[in-house]
Amino acid sequence: MYFLPLLFAIGTLLSVVAAADEARAIFSGSSRRPFPWTPSKARTHALEINDARFGPVNISYFVINNQAIVDGDVIYGSVEHLLSVFVNPKGILASGLRPLAKRAHSITRYFSTTKPWPNAKISYKYASAATEGRLRPTVDEAISRWRRRAPYLQFLQLSNNESDVAGVVTFWDELCSGCSSHLGFTSQAGGGGMRVNLQSGCAGTWDACGPDIAVHEIGHLLGTSLSFFSGSSIDSRLSGLHHEHQRADRNSFVQFNCTALDPRCPDGSSLASGQTCCDVTAPKLAPHIPPGCCAMIHNFDIHRGIAFDASGAYDVNSVMHYEPGAFALPGHTTLVPSAVSRTALRPHLPSDPSDGDVERICQLYPGPCAH
Repeated sequence: MYFLPLLFAIGTLLSVVAAADEARAIFSGSSRRPFPWTPSKARTHALEINDARFGPVNISYFVINNQAIVDGDVIYGSVEHLLSVFVNPKGILASGLRPLAKRAHSITRYFSTTKPWPNAKISYKYASAATEGRLRPTVDEAISRWRRRAPYLQFLQLSNNESDVAGVVTFWDELCSGCSSHLGFTSQAGGGGMRVNLQSGCAGTWDACGPDIAVHEIGHLLGTSLSFFSGSSIDSRLSGLHHEHQRADRNSFVQFNCTALDPRCPDGSSLASGQTCCDVTAPKLAPHIPPGCCAMIHNFDIHRGIAFDASGAYDVNSVMHYEPGAFALPGHTTLVPSAVSRTALRPHLPSDPSDGDVERICQLYPGPCAH
């Protein structure tokens, strides 16, 4: 009675391993280094929070300048806010947390008449004149790529002397800060401005965030805001283009190869011989994972939710899709073609928004898009 299911499971595992070997061969042949999403010196944690939109969810996060970065490159908000919705007593331990579905990808349709950036006009500035001198070529190139595909988008540069106010994006380039962005647009009074981090470099580790990454981060910004009640107060969460590889139908096309995930254990600890980050998902069947190891595993969680639109074909060419080597051990791949679809994966982050990206942006800005 158990033979056929067991045989099927073994066959599926062997197919995933074969797909991982094929993808690894493609990726290892590249001369380009993986993108610098998470600063190598930043310690990643995993915990369960009670998110106002999605309920209890597991997240991976690290901290830069008191900002909690989730999903690898999305600014959730301040650390204080993140910890205020923390509910799991196991804290930063990645092992033992029950797997939970969370957010969906792509465009978000909240039950609200609030529009995305008014008239498709994105107001931005730089943190300083020096920052502008270093980042402007990268940002200008990223903006031009979006405007070539969606010319109705307008990017309005403000004086760098403007204070960080709601409705304005500030580009920062602090060393070793990684590459990240707020998710969507908000004009909430008193909420401060939105932020995009594009590190200018990090000695001995990764290079600067280039135009390809800047295109991805600007994609996160192109969204809408939702106000909702949280207890007795009104809060705001943001939604733009989410990660394509986290949409609900991901596994039909691309699968997460947890054996390839870089555990990034804290100093003084490591995985035991034979252990991989796959053991995090089966704590009762595997030896204990040391605290702090494999905390990035939730960057690959599949997102679900009725408020999100994951319609349309799965798009491996999307600028919002991670490349195969994301958060992987050197020479390995964390995202591999599924055994059924054998979907061809790009070895690098795409340079330009895909047709699918453009269609989703058009749905968010139907008026300007139509003209």
